[in-house]
Amino acid sequence: MAELPALILLAVVAYFGWKIYSGYRDGPDARSPKQKVPAAPRAHIAAHHWENNGYREVEVVGESNYQPHLKRLVGTPDENGVAVACKAFLIPEPANQYDRNAIRVDIDGGTVGYLAKANAALFHQRLKDHGVAGATTSCPAVIFGGKKMDRVRTPYGVWLEMKRL
Repeated sequence: MAELPALILLAVVAYFGWKIYSGYRDGPDARSPKQKVPAAPRAHIAAHHWENNGYREVEVVGESNYQPHLKRLVGTPDENGVAVACKAFLIPEPANQYDRNAIRVDIDGGTVGYLAKANAALFHQRLKDHGVAGATTSCPAVIFGGKKMDRVRTPYGVWLEMKRL
């Protein structure tokens, strides 16, 4: 009978030991759901690349929601700000809860904004016309901003270097 409390104690210790071990195995974010861990960069493969052809006519919207990622991409600007050339990926989001025609714009594995609603609908037609409907495509882009004005930096924006939609 004296063995029963020892067995219960052993079971309790084993249970809590397993919980602690599995918490460390799964990483710190598994133990603390309030802790935000940045998502791993997404790798994209473009079905088509839209050439520059001298245009810079398609504006990205919603960049204010992605300023931390844009700041990481451009580094530290001087007083005049920056204009950084890069490659943008245009990803259709048919399951987007706000717009089934939504086109997400990613640069270097992170979202930087979306095409405006009217442009997204036109872009879907362009995808169909080029035989790549629903596919991820890419194009040259420019991240601009960060100019120092009255001790405050202007926010960053993105223009896509492609023909107007």
